[in-house]
Amino acid sequence: MARSAALVGPSGCGKTTLLRIIAGLDREFEGGVALPAHGTLGMVFQEPRLLPWRTVEQNVRLAAPHANGAVLDTLFQTLGLAAHRDHYSRRALAWARPAVALARAFAVGPDLLLLDERSSRSTTRWRRGCATSSPSWSRAAALRPCW
Repeated sequence: MARSAALVGPSGCGKTTLLRIIAGLDREFEGGVALPAHGTLGMVFQEPRLLPWRTVEQNVRLAAPHANGAVLDTLFQTLGLAAHRDHYSRRALAWARPAVALARAFAVGPDLLLLDERSSRSTTRWRRGCATSSPSWSRAAALRPCW
């Protein structure tokens, strides 16, 4: 059963910090975080964090080097990136950069997906794509990302 949570608050209240703590990227805090021992984490940062000298597919494969080609085909098609797969990320259209970051997060097959996005535009794109794609992508849509 998928569960969801949303962090809502004004700028500067600590939403990004909390997501970074959950992801294990910020260790300077008091307290603890309990996550399943064998779960896979996918995270989308506020900025896409792409390497401009790599193609869209190479940027995705950084997170998932052993990803199945068929899975990536479906992923790129779902997110509208199929035609941009071999383009260098520095030349990717503005809408495509967040979609590449989403593709990277999904490529690892996350059990927990953290979205730290300022814009819901790319989130709407992947939800629409997930709802109309294969059952595995419907499962991905059911992950109910936390942002």
